[in-house]
Amino acid sequence: MAGSVVAAAAADEADAERERVESELLVAHRQVADADRELATAREELEASQAAQQESDAQLTAAAERLGRLEKERQRASEALTELGQQRDELATEAEQRRQRLAELEQQGPPEEEEEGAGPDQEAERLDDALTAAREAEVQARMAERSVVQRLEETDRRVAALEQEADEVEQRLADRERRRQARQAAVARCDELANVAAAALARAQASLAAAEQERARLDAQRAERQQALGLARERQREAADALTQRQNEHHEGDLVRERAQASLVSARDRVSEELGEDPDELLAEARHAEGDDAPLTGGAERDTELEQQEERLVRKIALLGTINPLALEELEQLQERETFLTGQLEDLRSSRADLLAVLEQVDDRIRELFAQAFADVNAQFQAMFPRMFNGGEGRLVLTDPDDLLATGVDVEAKPPGKRIKRLSLLSGGERSLTALALLFAIFAARPSPFYVLDEVEASLDDVNLQRFLEVVGEFRATSQMIVVTHQKRTMEIADTLYGVSMQSDGVSKVIGQRMSEAPATTG
Repeated sequence: MAGSVVAAAAADEADAERERVESELLVAHRQVADADRELATAREELEASQAAQQESDAQLTAAAERLGRLEKERQRASEALTELGQQRDELATEAEQRRQRLAELEQQGPPEEEEEGAGPDQEAERLDDALTAAREAEVQARMAERSVVQRLEETDRRVAALEQEADEVEQRLADRERRRQARQAAVARCDELANVAAAALARAQASLAAAEQERARLDAQRAERQQALGLARERQREAADALTQRQNEHHEGDLVRERAQASLVSARDRVSEELGEDPDELLAEARHAEGDDAPLTGGAERDTELEQQEERLVRKIALLGTINPLALEELEQLQERETFLTGQLEDLRSSRADLLAVLEQVDDRIRELFAQAFADVNAQFQAMFPRMFNGGEGRLVLTDPDDLLATGVDVEAKPPGKRIKRLSLLSGGERSLTALALLFAIFAARPSPFYVLDEVEASLDDVNLQRFLEVVGEFRATSQMIVVTHQKRTMEIADTLYGVSMQSDGVSKVIGQRMSEAPATTG
């Protein structure tokens, strides 16, 4: 029976070990699924980054080609500018020479004779025409130079723009390369995590298989021990029956012996009284008598046989050991206990499965309600933020959109005229306005019969306070607002004012006044 108890305890331990291994296996499955999702996401991001990098490489190549063409055009323009400069210098030199020649002719004065004067006049006219032509050529050269200079400046601007564009493309390429390396590192980490999770899954499956084998072995051992226990119980029952029978026979023999002794004593007395003979002498003569007619033939052999049977029965009883008369009752109690515990275990397993199903339903409902509430509050916040800031934009972002039960919520705020989005970089008033926008967004998404605000507008200036009061006025149409404030303008829009005043005896007193019943002040 002790072996059965040990086998039952070992089976319970095997069940507990199997449940633990199943739990570890479930955790390993979840880890593998999470690692697969992260790996797929990282690979998609890596592919997108590679495609973007290829596109950036193509843009950089096109920009480099355009930059090369513009460099060649700039070189040609520089050469043309140099050539035009040289032509301008030559024309200027020629014009200067002709001006000097014309000045010399003018200094010679009028000719003394008609014949002699014809030559210098013609020379002067020719030089004047040449000077005019030189000046026109100089003007054309200057215009051509100015055009070339403009083209050169335009080319320089285009080159500078392309160089800046190339720098930006290179910067973007460097950023994308860093992100690509980070994603590759993330992919490597995901691969390592997947390998670790796969190894953990393999270990858990091996442990589960080992636990199943151990349980099967223990079940077989328990079955064998129960079978052996049944055989032992049968042998015990047979031995107990045989012992009872022998005890009954021994008791009957004792009774027969006692009656025989009583009869012997009575016979001895009768022999002594009636025959006058010694009973012992007559008994000795009868035992030593021979023949079939001897009265006590075979008595000694019968006594010896009975003594031998008695010794054998005593040895068998000694071999059986100490007999527990309550063994059958204890066996029935243990069997009932085993049946009860097995039923309880099955009830616990079914209850656990039901609880897990209920928890899954509750988690699904929580995810659904949270997703709806987040979407409503985010929409109201995006509409409320520009009203509180008179522009700008704000939104709510989930830190872990894939796990709505453990995700956090970040607030992104971009006031008008600023590029920052982190709340820590905003001023105290801007953070207060952002908090108020979020608070009113929650009020609008999930309305309530009344709201309590405790000095929420203490750090607002007059302009922002006016926007706050406008929003409060809108909420007053559908809900009651209880506002604790020290702002006079906030008190002015209230329907009822409550104040705390201290009397001369040091006792505080609450004073209330409806604004519609307040007396008008004059002066």
